[in-house]
Amino acid sequence: SNGKDLDTRDRWGGRVAVRWKPADAVTVDYAYDRIDIDEAPSYPQLTEDFSGFLGAFANPNRAKEATLSYNLPAAPGTFGINRTNTKVKIDGHALTANWDVSEALSLKSITGFRKLNAEEPTDFDGTPIAWADFNADAELDTFQQEVQATGKLFENQISYVLGAFYYEEEGNVVAPGVFGFGTVKQTPSFEMDNDATAFYAQVEYTPAWLDRLTVGAGARYTDENRSISNARLVLNDAIELMNVDRAKASFSNTSPSFFVNYK
Repeated sequence: SNGKDLDTRDRWGGRVAVRWKPADAVTVDYAYDRIDIDEAPSYPQLTEDFSGFLGAFANPNRAKEATLSYNLPAAPGTFGINRTNTKVKIDGHALTANWDVSEALSLKSITGFRKLNAEEPTDFDGTPIAWADFNADAELDTFQQEVQATGKLFENQISYVLGAFYYEEEGNVVAPGVFGFGTVKQTPSFEMDNDATAFYAQVEYTPAWLDRLTVGAGARYTDENRSISNARLVLNDAIELMNVDRAKASFSNTSPSFFVNYK
């Protein structure tokens, strides 16, 4: 084909975790993980054509030879995605701190951050021409923070949890696609910014005189804001078919819960 390996696997990942106990009642856990992918993309191949357009490019000898258009040099007046490898890199950080103040109260903080970069080309038509070639180039950053208070009261007859949660993500995507023997290229792109906030509480009661029975109630309130900006669709790197400066929406919900459990 193009003198390069196809459909390879080149992936590695790792994780390291550290625990710190400055006091008997305090525990702090930190973890870092990473995934790194750099490999040749999948190996689709057109073996038979029913459309009448690509019969000259059908390749029934798929097992012996490959004809693909990855990294196809664009001839004058044509377009290509000019990408050869799938590349994905993900870094994650997690920090959890717990403080057992007493049997009646424990405090916990959970923090997370994750970053993703991905480039994923695909030759969908499986021919040496750019009939249906695509590339997705994406970046995404996420952050979350949660705090909790838990405990048991009245000789463990009542247990409770109170908490607050926040999540945020920011990202952008550019995804060019090439069609029609490389004569048409459309490039959609956009940026996104989403966040969510929540508060929750739950109380459970198990009477001392009937420890098989537990009754409880809880509620969660969630508020979410989602937005997309700089949403563009460009044809042949020159003609702007769509340009949306910003679109956004907000959502909120209160979810109560009640339960009775008898063992």
